[in-house]
Amino acid sequence: APRRLELRRLEGTVEEFVVDAPAFDLCYELERFAQLCDGADATVDHERTLATLRTLEAIREAAELVR
Repeated sequence: APRRLELRRLEGTVEEFVVDAPAFDLCYELERFAQLCDGADATVDHERTLATLRTLEAIREAAELVR
């Protein structure tokens, strides 16, 4: 997982941020996958995915307005 973020502005300035976050090791994802294989309800996962897709769609639409 990235440990730093870089913000590059249109006018050319760059700002770097160090991220203090735990390592991304996919443990949660593997545990959730096992739960789903055992028959857990996937509704919350589907809702989270749809919310993410809607957010990305809104960002893409906004980006088109900037161009």
